[in-house]
Amino acid sequence: MQRFPVTLSWRFCVRQRPACGLIAECGRRGIKGAIILASGFAEMSEEGAQLEREMMAKAAAHGVRVIGPNTSGVFNLHHHLNLLALDGVKAGDIGIISQSGNMLLALALEAQHNGQVGFSTYVGPGNQSDIGFNDYLRYLGEDEHTRVATLYVEGFRDGRRFLEVARDVTAVKPVVVYKSGSTEQGQKAASSHTGALAGSYQMTVDLLRQSGVSVVQYSDEILPVAEGLGLLQKARGKRVAVIADGGGQATIASDRLAEAGLSLAELSEDTRAQLRAILFPQASTLNPVDVAGSSDANPSLLAKCMEIVAADDNVDSVFLVGMFGGYSLRFAESLLGDEMRGAEVMVDLSNATTKPLVVYSLYAPIKPPALRRMHEAGLPIYASIEHAVRVLAALGERGQYLAEREQQAPFAAATPAASVQAMLASAHKGGRDLLEYEAKALLGEHGIAVPEERVVRDAGELAEVAAKFAHQPLAMKVVSRIFYINLMLAGSSST
Repeated sequence: MQRFPVTLSWRFCVRQRPACGLIAECGRRGIKGAIILASGFAEMSEEGAQLEREMMAKAAAHGVRVIGPNTSGVFNLHHHLNLLALDGVKAGDIGIISQSGNMLLALALEAQHNGQVGFSTYVGPGNQSDIGFNDYLRYLGEDEHTRVATLYVEGFRDGRRFLEVARDVTAVKPVVVYKSGSTEQGQKAASSHTGALAGSYQMTVDLLRQSGVSVVQYSDEILPVAEGLGLLQKARGKRVAVIADGGGQATIASDRLAEAGLSLAELSEDTRAQLRAILFPQASTLNPVDVAGSSDANPSLLAKCMEIVAADDNVDSVFLVGMFGGYSLRFAESLLGDEMRGAEVMVDLSNATTKPLVVYSLYAPIKPPALRRMHEAGLPIYASIEHAVRVLAALGERGQYLAEREQQAPFAAATPAASVQAMLASAHKGGRDLLEYEAKALLGEHGIAVPEERVVRDAGELAEVAAKFAHQPLAMKVVSRIFYINLMLAGSSST
């Protein structure tokens, strides 16, 4: 990707109209990039849109690349660049592109509280008058300091190009997207915020997922999913083994896993036999595994259970649910040493296996020593079963996507036959949409199955087709743009 050098000067702090003149001045002075914080452009009115077009024309004429306008700013923490005056943000490997400055602030505060997640780059694309989401995603895909690209999107300027870039980037690193505007009210709010035009929300989400993007439904899932994918990358599949020290939470976890499209792994008989050998007789060795009090006096037993199920070929991910980390607080301080030993076993296991280990603990908000040790070693710890399950789902989806991608043959665009090209040219020349049979012919040229059909233009052709399909049921349709228009007008006049 082309890099855009930026020369900055804090002397220029102006409203939108003077900003247009300053763009030309930047070009004359050899400044190749500008970050335009000012608002009042296309997101506000047609007058603002015209002003934005004039400004971008000047930028193009003088070779100036533009972030914004209406941007919240940028930072690149690994290069010690912070133009947001945002203190206490930890450098890390999550890159963020967000059309909302407040969303960045929310993620930054959440990361500070979490203590593990850090950021590489942030850009507020604003109105995307010049540089758009696809450019920023390409940059994050190539950035050595970014392990996960995370985006808050209200609307794309070039959705097709973004999907092409996303497909390239998701092959090498995870991409997490929260797409707002799932309702008519949200779409109106997005339009007034950044001038974004939102299309079909569900279609956008489906297309993103087909490109390997991990789409989150709720804003509080953004950082947990980004963190989980950054630390664990992927799961081989969607079969999860649940280990719990409480039946209620095991049931909740099972419900959420099923809703997320994940399945409970069927543990092998050998795995179950090993579990029975170390657990109380009343424990359940089915999945979910309920230790039924076996760990109350020996919390490290949970780590041993994780080792056993992680070795099962039927298991793709391991999910520990319950109160690990809090046994010494709940029962006796003397259990702390045993919990710390269990934490070390889990850390060693995470380093030894390619299977994701995800932990939910009701003591996570308190951050007791055992959980801190696991957290520092890169094991994701969640205070919400729902967040943990969403991470497991993202890991399974990414693993499945990458496996299917490896098996796909390279896509080669078909060149339509001469007859189809002639139809396309005719439709384009006439300024009309394709007729049904023309659209089906085009789909067929690209390998998409469509019903067999013939177009007849006179009685002789009709007799010929009828003879060919004499022993098959037939359906007839009129193919005429004028016919449809006349029919519509006739219907209107009769009402």
